[in-house]
Amino acid sequence: MAKELKVLEEVPRPVEMLMAATMGRQGQPAVYVTTRPADIDAILAKQWYDGLTATYTERSWELSLNMFELSGGVDNLRPVVNRIMKAEPSAVIIVDPENQAALNHILATFDS
Repeated sequence: MAKELKVLEEVPRPVEMLMAATMGRQGQPAVYVTTRPADIDAILAKQWYDGLTATYTERSWELSLNMFELSGGVDNLRPVVNRIMKAEPSAVIIVDPENQAALNHILATFDS
């Protein structure tokens, strides 16, 4: 763990946030959901996250196929999160900081 913490000291804050979100959750699918289609494709962002955090699994890849609607922006966050959670209720969903409140609301009102 000390080695991981040392690495966290050397990375930018957004990367630190992404890495910390999945620490201690081995085996639990993690899905990074970006809503910045002008900056990066949602599927590519998910692949980047998986590579950065070494959290790639076949299941998380399958879950990422639910993310194509995000190319339309943050307004499509609810249907994407709902599909991911219906497919894998134990999934950890990580969003950009400005969308954390929206994600919290979606998860609080999620009806499986």
